[in-house]
Amino acid sequence: MGLDYYRPNVSGLTPYVEHLAEGLARRGHAVYVLTHRHDPALPRVAEENGVRVVRAAVAARVGKALV
Repeated sequence: MGLDYYRPNVSGLTPYVEHLAEGLARRGHAVYVLTHRHDPALPRVAEENGVRVVRAAVAARVGKALV
C-alpha cells in the first residue's frame, strides 16, 4: 500500500489504510506500507502491528504535498 502520510500522522486516508493493513497482517499476509518520511525523527523502516512500514526520503514539499 502506498500513501503520502502514515502513522503517527493522521490524515483522512491514514486510518483506513492502517485498519486494512493491520487486518490483512492479522490474517497472515505480508503487508508493506510505502510512505514518506515526513518527520526525520521517524525510522526509515519499522514494523508496526505486523505491518512493515518503509518511509522514503522527502525531496521537496509543496504545501502539504510531499515529493
